[in-house]
Amino acid sequence: KQRDSPFKFLDAYQETDEEVFFGREKETEDLYDALSGVKHLLVYGPSGAGKTSLIECGLRNQFSDVDWFALTIRRRKDMIRSVFESINNALEDKIPLDTHTGLPLEEHIDFANSIEKLYAECYLPVYLLFDQFEELLILGTKTEKEDFFTRLNQLIRYRLPCRILLIMREEFVGHLSEFEHLCPSI
Repeated sequence: KQRDSPFKFLDAYQETDEEVFFGREKETEDLYDALSGVKHLLVYGPSGAGKTSLIECGLRNQFSDVDWFALTIRRRKDMIRSVFESINNALEDKIPLDTHTGLPLEEHIDFANSIEKLYAECYLPVYLLFDQFEELLILGTKTEKEDFFTRLNQLIRYRLPCRILLIMREEFVGHLSEFEHLCPSI
């Protein structure tokens, strides 16, 4: 029988690929340790360096299902909509979302309220893994970016067991400074 190649080429390694994901033990351990005691963390590196694999295979295999509840979020068409959809997909008791905007029908519901609801259902610290985060900086409208960083700041300041990982290509890190006034801790 021919063995499947352990190389994924352009695809990221996933949690189930642990037996063929090797050579990144130190980076995985460093990332796991860096999460201790912080509310949010920036993971960056050059394109193709394996940031997503490090998170999805390396980091995910450091935690057990009773240690965390992790949601990987990609921007798709709108970052705020993607956040609410990802949280809502994980919820048993769904938040009513507007079919056109993807935002909660009740305007007072923000990221923190949504995470609080998820935490109440799963009783696990929630981790939001924003993969390919540079997509927001490249493709997002000014309003979308400002709204996202305002909401992110509120979530970071909210007393709730929620951690945030922003995973992005290093050449876009400098763009974050444009939003420091909305989210000073970034």
